[in-house]
Amino acid sequence: MAVYYVRAASGMSEDNGVQRPPAPANTTPEHCAPHDMQVGDYVFVDGRNRRVNDMRGRGGASVRVLILEGYGPWTMKTAALVYRPITRGSVRRIA
Repeated sequence: MAVYYVRAASGMSEDNGVQRPPAPANTTPEHCAPHDMQVGDYVFVDGRNRRVNDMRGRGGASVRVLILEGYGPWTMKTAALVYRPITRGSVRRIA
């Protein structure tokens, strides 16, 4: 499934009709399954990009309970677009 983003005049992007705020600074978008999530990632919940402070497994690798900054526990059941912080060595150079 392809996901397309359009920069709106308000500075927010549209994802299949849902307006999202701009990506957090120094992050890169990635499509992640629940088992691929990492502490420090940002996920779009309740109209905002929220940072993952902690997480718990639930029901195997297909479900994660994410502890989100300023929100609390949130159950991630399906793959979603997340923003992952850019760290040294995470960006590959193309020669």
